[in-house]
Amino acid sequence: MDTAILLGLGSALLYGFSDFAARFAGRAVGVLRTMFWVQLSAALGLSVVVAATGALAAAAGVSAGVWAITVAGNLVILLATALLYRGLSRGRLAVVAPITACYGAVTAVLSCLSGEALGAPVAGGLLLAVAGAALSSVPSAPAPANAGDEGRPAAPFPGSGGAGWACAAAVCYGIGFFAIGHWSVPALGHLLPVWLYYGCGAVVLGLVGTACGLSLSVPNRREIAAVAGTGGGAVGGALTLTAAVGGAAVAVPTVLSSLASVVTVVLARLLIRERVAPHQWAGVAMVIAGLAVLNLRVL
Repeated sequence: MDTAILLGLGSALLYGFSDFAARFAGRAVGVLRTMFWVQLSAALGLSVVVAATGALAAAAGVSAGVWAITVAGNLVILLATALLYRGLSRGRLAVVAPITACYGAVTAVLSCLSGEALGAPVAGGLLLAVAGAALSSVPSAPAPANAGDEGRPAAPFPGSGGAGWACAAAVCYGIGFFAIGHWSVPALGHLLPVWLYYGCGAVVLGLVGTACGLSLSVPNRREIAAVAGTGGGAVGGALTLTAAVGGAAVAVPTVLSSLASVVTVVLARLLIRERVAPHQWAGVAMVIAGLAVLNLRVL
């Protein structure tokens, strides 16, 4: 099997676990505080790796335009992550994760428009995924209250399960990954774009938190496991995905990485017995089927 395919699938496993952990981290610690500590710890760790490998020195001749695109693309991805964590902390994992996974379709469309050949399955897969996302967004009747839902914040739209946040995250992820895959990785390699993402994120979130008077205190021992799981999966997924798009193909590994939704939904169903309305399950199935159709071109 092609290395890019293996790396794309590996990133899906890591991102799926990270999204599952982010639900608990976002509720226990808060979205911005979770993201700040994930970004800061990852930036510090990756700084050691960058220094040890001499990656910055190797990229000394890269144009200012590539660095600017990398920073801009990473800020869009940072916004996408904030939207995703917001949706995960307020909505249903089985709805938010598959809709967000449509970022692979966004990247595929942009790659196609830029001249990358994608093949016949793309149109059907995109249509199926978009239709499934729309169906998952249809409000459901309020679920009976249970002990696990006490004190739970309302979703952004009644019964939507965080679908609004997920749709916005999908668009931002798709644009950001397209920019990083097409311009940054070929010039900078797979390490520096990820390092810049976490470094820029730590600075931006620190400034936002301070300006808004929000707490950025270190998570306590009961909270640290969820934050560490979120960060570890996210860093591993980002490194794996950027390594996968280091070749000529960007759409294929990015679409494969979007199968993280399957991992998240399975974990939610097995570990927390999350309930979803029948029509929303149908929408989730359509999204996953659409992603599977897109993946047929690489099997």
